[in-house]
Amino acid sequence: MKKTSLRFAHLFAGFALVALSTGALTGCQPEGCTDPMSDNYDPKAKKNDGSCVPWRDKFIASYSGINGCAGSANQDVSILITESGTTEDGVVITVSGSGMVFTATVSTKTGLTIPDQQINYQGGTVNISGSGSLKNETELTLDYELVSGPLTVPCSVTGNQL
Repeated sequence: MKKTSLRFAHLFAGFALVALSTGALTGCQPEGCTDPMSDNYDPKAKKNDGSCVPWRDKFIASYSGINGCAGSANQDVSILITESGTTEDGVVITVSGSGMVFTATVSTKTGLTIPDQQINYQGGTVNISGSGSLKNETELTLDYELVSGPLTVPCSVTGNQL
């Protein structure tokens, strides 16, 4: 009887030790932001704690600015940048006053890429592509080209967050 209870005690102690070791190993994983495209990314974090602040978030806002294209007068515009529902790093940019709506991808901490795409502009269809940046988290610059057939027009929008 003593052997059986002694074996049971050893077996129980062994299981308890394994359970505690497993719990200690998994419970000690450092938590933090595991998304490398976030301002507060922590490369040491092994478990995401939900605190990530994606680069895209700082672009999402309303801006007041000026749109200028080569050969045209500058135009006062309102710029609205919203989340794109298609990708985590995508945004939709609406430039009222010019009637342009296009998508972009936040590609760096302070930069975005406007991929080549067709948009409606002044009653016609044109291609747009370019890049943008955010300075001091409030000053937006978009440099882009409008292409229609053989004609390419360089443009720029600058604006400040409202």
